Amino acid sequence: YDKSDKLMIQSPAFAESILSKGNYKDKLAYVPNWAEDIFSNNERIKKEKFTSLMPKGFKIMFAGNIGAAQDFESIIKAANETKEVSAIKWVIVGDGRARLKAEADVKKLGLEDTVIFVGRHPVEDMPNFFVHADAMLVSLRDEYIFSLTIPSKVQCYMAAGKPILTMLNGIGNEIVREARCGLTANAGDYKSLAQNAKTLYNKSKEELSEMGNNSASYYFSHFDKDTVVNSIVKLIDND
Repeated sequence: YDKSDKLMIQSPAFAESILSKGNYKDKLAYVPNWAEDIFSNNERIKKEKFTSLMPKGFKIMFAGNIGAAQDFESIIKAANETKEVSAIKWVIVGDGRARLKAEADVKKLGLEDTVIFVGRHPVEDMPNFFVHADAMLVSLRDEYIFSLTIPSKVQCYMAAGKPILTMLNGIGNEIVREARCGLTANAGDYKSLAQNAKTLYNKSKEELSEMGNNSASYYFSHFDKDTVVNSIVKLIDND
């Protein structure tokens, strides 16, 4: 840090940790991640491509790594809480070390009609999945470092203009609440996640559409690639 001219952080929550190590306030610059253009380019979406993989009903979609950090045990517990509402479906797009355990838990609880794993697909296909979702899910385990991080999923989901459900701590929840684009639950709080899923299910199409519009609006105001890159260039030019 001493030898750096600028310290670019992807989350404002990192500032406290860095400042505890020295007086670097003048070096800090908030430079968030952005989503790839494919997530906001609706003209390239091929809705029909994955229609056959999608269950009928209200689809809550998780996209990405299925690992320990994502706390799939709690996600499946939430799905178990919502199984009484048969229309609520949890669609899992991705793969990872925790997938086999997650699939076994789903089978053990008899949730095969509630939780649907559609496997791993290239990032270029994610918008073709997102278009089928009524809401997107982001989750992280209860660890301090995760509470400081803005998960990259948040930017992708927002760029796609989707309502968001969370089960995490810290800055990720703060952003979703500030954007008014979804409902938040703390890390590991599967009962609140399940209740939020039911709440979204009972909202009108107009209310869900408003949340999605808020997502996209917040993305382009705070995470737009051109805006972020220009801020990086400006930081370099000023030095």
